[in-house]
Amino acid sequence: PNRVIFNPISEIHNGESRSSAPIKRLVFMGRLTFQKNPNQLIEIAHRVKLPALALGDGEDLAGLIERAQELKVNLNTPGFTQFPWRAISDGDLLIIPSRYEGDGLVVIEALQRNVPFIVSDIPEFRRFGLPFSNYASGTDEFVNTIIANHESTAAFQVSSKKALSILSLRDINLIGKDWENLIKELESSP
Repeated sequence: PNRVIFNPISEIHNGESRSSAPIKRLVFMGRLTFQKNPNQLIEIAHRVKLPALALGDGEDLAGLIERAQELKVNLNTPGFTQFPWRAISDGDLLIIPSRYEGDGLVVIEALQRNVPFIVSDIPEFRRFGLPFSNYASGTDEFVNTIIANHESTAAFQVSSKKALSILSLRDINLIGKDWENLIKELESSP
């Protein structure tokens, strides 16, 4: 695209701090579609022998449940959840295995709340400049990173300083100015 205007967020402060509890559950949040790749959650959960929670709805829901049953993964699928962040507990690790992304709003919201997470190693997520431990290039890398750090979710929490630098780009006033500039440019073009 010629220009990208990020989604604004109403708060730029980093949320409450979480404990460094052992990893107890893997969580997926978002649309259950090919783009978001929720089936990778099931493969990872199966290999690390952890229960999984899939917050969201979409065309891949039935297949996700079927695959979890095949692999004997304890999967909870409450469907669309109005306040999904309330379902996150100490010991949860957010898995964001997208094949490709737009803005990456789940990452932004996780940073706001200091939720530990791992994202797929794709260009759309690389632009955040997260620590190496927050990226995985495939199922094997997700699995190996989780196994290596299973005693503490702290390895997957982004520092407050880094989170605030990313979140500051989402300030509603800055985003508003970007929209104003775009509209002015469009009005003045032939």
